[in-house]
Amino acid sequence: MSKSLTLAKLQKLVASISLTALVASLLVVPSVTQAHWADAAYAALGDTTQSARYEDSMNKCEFSAMLTRAFDLEQEVVANDFTDVPAWCEPYVGAMLANHFASGRNATTFGAADNMPRGEAFKMLANALGTVDAEVPAGHSAEFVGMEWAEAATGGLVRDGFVTGDDNTGNLRPYDHTNRAEGFVLAWRAGGEPAPVDPPVTVEGDLMVSLSSDTPVAKSIPKNGFEIPFTTIRLSAEASSNPVTVTQLELSRAGLGSASDFTRVKLYVGDTQVGSERTISTSTNTAIFPLTSNALVVPAKGFVDVEVRGDMAGGAIDGSEHRLGLASMEAVTTAGGAVGGSFPIFGQTMTLANVSVGSLTVALTDVSGDLEVGDTDEVLGRVQLTASSAEDVTVTKLRYKQTGSANNEDLANLKLYHGAIMVAENPTWDGDYAVFNMVDSPLSINKGDDVNLVLRGDVVGGINNTVGFKVKDAKDVIAYGNVLGFRANITEDTTTAITSRDIVGGALNFSLSASNPPSQDVGI
Repeated sequence: MSKSLTLAKLQKLVASISLTALVASLLVVPSVTQAHWADAAYAALGDTTQSARYEDSMNKCEFSAMLTRAFDLEQEVVANDFTDVPAWCEPYVGAMLANHFASGRNATTFGAADNMPRGEAFKMLANALGTVDAEVPAGHSAEFVGMEWAEAATGGLVRDGFVTGDDNTGNLRPYDHTNRAEGFVLAWRAGGEPAPVDPPVTVEGDLMVSLSSDTPVAKSIPKNGFEIPFTTIRLSAEASSNPVTVTQLELSRAGLGSASDFTRVKLYVGDTQVGSERTISTSTNTAIFPLTSNALVVPAKGFVDVEVRGDMAGGAIDGSEHRLGLASMEAVTTAGGAVGGSFPIFGQTMTLANVSVGSLTVALTDVSGDLEVGDTDEVLGRVQLTASSAEDVTVTKLRYKQTGSANNEDLANLKLYHGAIMVAENPTWDGDYAVFNMVDSPLSINKGDDVNLVLRGDVVGGINNTVGFKVKDAKDVIAYGNVLGFRANITEDTTTAITSRDIVGGALNFSLSASNPPSQDVGI
């Protein structure tokens, strides 16, 4: 593992040396006591039995060796398919891969002997420092056309004061080559001994923001995971005599990964989603959740825990690291009431593993025909759930949306059947949703198999109204893989139309009451 390096340490390192245009020239002002301004760095990181060749362009193998030595990384040979790495460089490439400081150009090419552009050096350096991505200064994004993958990392280095723009133009020049002297000094300064870290400053406010004790621990997660819990953030108004209304949250992503590893992120309070799902910007690594129409109200003297969940994109992803949280106080907007806390607030690191969680495919079957008041055990909906070949799946909750105009009270004795076997009954109603909680008696589906479920019930009212039931979207099915233990992915049925069936009058039956008076003579 590498030595720890904090923003406070970086600032003290930068403050302790004289810099001129570090981001553009990467040059440290020469010491008058040295024959060359990079001698100290070369003595610490280079092979002093060889010529320093300061002005030669630095290649990726050389910079990998410099970072390995600077951060005291274990030199190890990691299995890979690269065909361009010389034997002397393999332990250094292994260290880069094992610590996620660098990756290859493609599956078979590391770029070992390629002259290294500044943008790639910035990206590797940001990876080594654990820099949180940020935008580059205004007007400089155009410099990164074709090298967008290095833009946010460079922005983070600029924001943290580790690098600055060209003295004359402010340009970052990511395509210019880095020479060996610059590489030695960059790696040497970055890998210096840890400096004392100032304690975080807590700002008091009406709404105090913190990391909940229930936030998930760091773990490996499947690369195609669905609604993976990343962070739990506590919004507390426990010291306030008034409720606080949160109208917007700006979520930030950090870590050695890419925003494109996510398809979407979501906010939950308990089992209820708050606001709409959002995507993480690849340029800013942020996702903004407007909550104006779905305000999050924190009660006076109370708190609300907000869980951040992510849907992962899958694909050829392995080892990417991600943390989600709030980067600053400005990430929380309220309708009134000051925000306080100790920022930034991020959850633990989640690492994408090269495994895929199981999935279920939902297929609806339309049910047509009028219903009559008085119908019993009537078929109201049909759905087929098919498990993928990845793993067996266990369904713990299934909910149907009632799409018609009938009231919930117009239906009774709702039950869910698999063939002749009743698998669930007595759902709870949540608005228009009939929710079958099956935790105590879950439905198991073997990988590659399917089950056909039939919803049955009685029609007890609602004449001249309509009824239709469907499993509407992925949130309507909660299932877990039996091997990996994560939420199963749900493939929705977006094509099958569900008919709204009319409720018409039922048959009117007459019979004598048991209390009917007995026959008798009637006086005239």
